[in-house]
Amino acid sequence: QGTVKDPAAAAIPAAKVSLEQVATGRQYQTQSTAVGIYIFPSLPPGNYRLTAEAPGMQTWRGNVFLQTGQNPVVEILMSLAGTATEVQVTADVTPLLTTTSATIANVVERERIDQLPLNGRIFTSLIAQTTPGIEGDRVNGMRTTAMEFVQDGATLNQRNVGGQPSRPPGLDTINEFRVETSVSSAKFNRPSSTIISTKSGTNDWHGSLFHTLRNNGIGVARRRQDFFSEPPQLIRNEFGASLGGPIWIPKLYNGRNRTFFFAAYEAFRLRSATNFGSNMPNSAMRQGDFSGLIDGIGRQLTLYDPWSTGAAPTFTRTPFQGNRIPLSRRSPVATFLYGITPLPTLENVNPLLARNWFGPSPNSRNDDTFTTRIDHRLSDKDQIFARYTKSSRELIQRRSFNNNAPIPEGNLANYEFLPIYSQNGVFSWTRLWSPTLFMETIFTGMVNDDNYNTTAPGLDTNWAERLKLPNPFGANGLPDFVNTGFDMIYQGPRPRKDVTQIITLEQNYTKIAGKHQIEFGWRYRTENLNVLPDQEQNQGQLSFSSLATSLYDPASVGNAVNSVPRTGHDSANLFLGVAQTYTATFNRGWYYIRGAENSAYIQDNWKLRPNLTLNLGLRYEYFSPVREANDVLVGFDLKSKSIASPIPIDRMIELGYTNRRIVDEFRRVGVNFISTDQAGLPSRLINPNWFDFSPRVGFAYQRRQLGKQW
Repeated sequence: QGTVKDPAAAAIPAAKVSLEQVATGRQYQTQSTAVGIYIFPSLPPGNYRLTAEAPGMQTWRGNVFLQTGQNPVVEILMSLAGTATEVQVTADVTPLLTTTSATIANVVERERIDQLPLNGRIFTSLIAQTTPGIEGDRVNGMRTTAMEFVQDGATLNQRNVGGQPSRPPGLDTINEFRVETSVSSAKFNRPSSTIISTKSGTNDWHGSLFHTLRNNGIGVARRRQDFFSEPPQLIRNEFGASLGGPIWIPKLYNGRNRTFFFAAYEAFRLRSATNFGSNMPNSAMRQGDFSGLIDGIGRQLTLYDPWSTGAAPTFTRTPFQGNRIPLSRRSPVATFLYGITPLPTLENVNPLLARNWFGPSPNSRNDDTFTTRIDHRLSDKDQIFARYTKSSRELIQRRSFNNNAPIPEGNLANYEFLPIYSQNGVFSWTRLWSPTLFMETIFTGMVNDDNYNTTAPGLDTNWAERLKLPNPFGANGLPDFVNTGFDMIYQGPRPRKDVTQIITLEQNYTKIAGKHQIEFGWRYRTENLNVLPDQEQNQGQLSFSSLATSLYDPASVGNAVNSVPRTGHDSANLFLGVAQTYTATFNRGWYYIRGAENSAYIQDNWKLRPNLTLNLGLRYEYFSPVREANDVLVGFDLKSKSIASPIPIDRMIELGYTNRRIVDEFRRVGVNFISTDQAGLPSRLINPNWFDFSPRVGFAYQRRQLGKQW
């Protein structure tokens, strides 16, 4: 945008101003207004040739480089023409400063994306490195959801926890990106936005091919703590290709200056591991021979037979001869667990004193991203483009919070498979109705499918039933087995999943009226979030710290039962199958969360003086109260001290969000259940806010001194 003026700095109305994108040959035309103002809204970033023509004036030409989200002001000062063919040429007229907006932003262009050091091809790593005020996912100390990631007008944020997209766009697909951290236009709905522009094709064919390899086979040092002659595996491959240009079909269609395509594929493959150690029951212990339970100063632990317990108050027990338990008394659970547990790598090391198993903690990851974009000029006034991106990430690793427990055979426990799949697309149509009225229509869709803590093997098997264990909720997957005497614990699957679905229709307008550049528009967005909460221990957990093989200490007081020192061991309790506790957790199933946003905005960029612009904006948003498709969300009524539900409790039981025993137990201790109508609450438990207005105020002032600009 800018103003067309004559040598006396008077505005030139009705000047013909044209713009040509160098790479694609696209032409844009407009006229200056009665006060000499011209504008080209919503242009793709890149290099442009700007031309101005007016009767009696030399034709003016200059070059402009446009960045993402930038609103450069190019003032055109035309000279009187001596002949009709004279041309006034100005080389680069790209302004270094933004003089029409108070927005604080940082643009990372393609050259810096290519040249800045980056460990991994994830562009979000560049944001914190290049933008002041960014720390991790936070902007100026605000919460994670204060920033929205927008690619070509389509949101990328996943809604379960907010923040960055799980699988960001491929680095080769990004033309450049802009991070706004303060005083954004009313067009944006967050205090901060990361605006990403995707590459598009040009009149020239451009492509890329890359492969980056790291491999321990060609040199990785062994760490001091590695107990192997060879270092753990590290194989990392990053590879991909891209191609863009005009759509050209021999003898049928030539898309130069009109239709372009761009496509890119990027992949990441990682196979790595970290060596670690663990304390394991040795082969003898698995056969019932616990004679090796000797502490650091040579004292042996003594095991007692729990089925020989005498009468109160002494509860005497008979010790196992030589700390050897007959193999015939080994429990089916112990037999099964020993069968899937790796044997010690150092058989002669006492697991009471040192780690006797060493092995790798695997980390395997596959990432894929495919992006394609088509741009087409319908006419001199109409431009459209469409982009589609499909990406995935599949991560396999050991559950690190399992202390030092390795993954057992068959990956039945202590194992995570975390797949993430996402798709998003955008369709955009821009139209220049007149030199003073511009329209932009954007339709976008996004689906993000995240899985957390999902163990793939064993989830189709009722292991508790196979092992003759309780399973009140009929859950599949291996139960948890903890306090087994050594580091080895068994943590079964923790399925959790969320699927974000967002569809947006957005309409934006730009109107020039005198010295006012008025931007206004509206947006409708529907959001679905389908969530399967953590299915935590619903298949059951057994703890073997039961003191079953210990000797009762008569000095125990009250309910605090203590054992005589150096008697009993949890590994022997497991061998006999005597657990201390069994627990199982009831978990709710899927939640189908629904919400919608209706918003509108107006932004007036008022050029009060040539060097002073006011930015005045107002945004209105209405968020419909979040609801669950089956109305299973509940609240609490403080007056009656009751749980308030939109649907009857019997219906919640029928849907599987609770069960009869839980409800009866609540009622037994005095809990009341009432309807939301009885509580005087809205059915969705949330009163809507109809007055959500967000004003935006800023100004841009350009100081002038001694005829120079500062």
